[in-house]
Amino acid sequence: MIGVSVFAAMTVLLASYAGALYRALLRARLRLARAWSSLEFAWDRREGEIARLLELCEQDNPGASEASERAQRARTALHAARSQQDIAAVNAAESALRAALVELYPIAARHPRLPADTLLRALRFRMRAHERAIAAYREGYNDAAKALNARIELLPDSLIAGLCHFAPTPLLEFSATPTADIDLGLAFSK
Repeated sequence: MIGVSVFAAMTVLLASYAGALYRALLRARLRLARAWSSLEFAWDRREGEIARLLELCEQDNPGASEASERAQRARTALHAARSQQDIAAVNAAESALRAALVELYPIAARHPRLPADTLLRALRFRMRAHERAIAAYREGYNDAAKALNARIELLPDSLIAGLCHFAPTPLLEFSATPTADIDLGLAFSK
């Protein structure tokens, strides 16, 4: 009788512990989802500025077509990768978009009918702010991914993670210097 009571108590304790581990894994996955959502918000805000830059470059500017096409392809690829949450494709598309944007800034600065230098300065300011926000949210995402991956790899969490099919999450790595601002100073200097 005492043996059955001890066995029942141990079973309840073990089930409670497994439940606590599972809830901790769910919290880590929820933190990762929140970090992704923050990144989505920052990408969406930057999208409006990229559209303005492309519009500025494409107006009466024949040299912009090839660079604009690369930027459009990168934007499309990034949007598709984001909707699939394909981290490897997001990394590649974000790097391609950043490279295309670096080409577009000098083209915008040479616009033949530029309304005012303040337009470029404002665009530069907003783009830098968006790039810093994306870099910060990327770091938050990577921190959340590392925390989840650590829980998945360590015992006893790995047992619960394996039973519940938790997979390791890759990190976002946009380029060789992912957190650095795009250098717009040269592109906007007259």
